Amino acid sequence: MMKPIIVMTQTKRYDDQRAEIVHLPFVTTEPLPFDQSVLRRHYDWLVFTSQNAVTHFLPYLKQLNFNGLAVIGEKTKAFCESQGLQV
Repeated sequence: MMKPIIVMTQTKRYDDQRAEIVHLPFVTTEPLPFDQSVLRRHYDWLVFTSQNAVTHFLPYLKQLNFNGLAVIGEKTKAFCESQGLQV
């Protein structure tokens, strides 16, 4: 008996012995343009809500003056720490 074929559009890999899973992520994230003058201000806190937010904001981080970095979620925290950021 052949395994059913399932197409999954999520980006995270998932395997199941009962089916052949084909991963076709259709969603990507891209940074939007923003007023970069906000980088010249001082901030008490930066709060990242996802790994994607961290990835897109990393190029600007050294230009920013801030006191603390907070995150939402353990995966976001682990990702920040893997990038050398102290959460």
